[in-house]
Amino acid sequence: MLYGIVFLTGIIFAAYGITGLVKAYRSSRPFVQLYPLDDGIQFAELNQGGVYSISFVGAGTVKPGAAFTVTVHLHQNGSVCIVKVKPRSVKYRFLFQGTVAVEYYEFNIAAPATAEIHIANTDSIIVKQSMLWSKQLIQPPLHKSAIKVLVRKSAGSLTLAIYIFIFALGLVLAHVGGILFITG
Repeated sequence: MLYGIVFLTGIIFAAYGITGLVKAYRSSRPFVQLYPLDDGIQFAELNQGGVYSISFVGAGTVKPGAAFTVTVHLHQNGSVCIVKVKPRSVKYRFLFQGTVAVEYYEFNIAAPATAEIHIANTDSIIVKQSMLWSKQLIQPPLHKSAIKVLVRKSAGSLTLAIYIFIFALGLVLAHVGGILFITG
């Protein structure tokens, strides 16, 4: 009886974790702006507060060089502030209009604003099409003209990590509970 409860608890945790992950990414689907990967300044109108991601469309793997920088300046009510842009702890890959993209950076804003995105030293970034490590060894880097920069509303890394943990815990509980229930 107890093993059956452990099994059902695991199934519920796994279902809750996967549902949370799907909801987090479905709500973040609308994109704000798509730009070519070039040195310079781009503007984006961010209509609500929250976590935003900077993704590279057309890339399976991104390795920014030491000189590559991304900074975001927010324009709110006549004032300008610099927002901390950090690499995502979970580099989520997704399909954007039929092309592989990778979320690489994220930043958080409290209220709607106009973002001024500064990208510098794009020549130092190494972008490869494949996500597989073994294939990346023999693959030449993609030319930066094939890569686009996507700014979109996203789920935060902590939120994703929590849902992934709940999902994994649910799978473990369901597996252990199922085996113990069957073997009795």
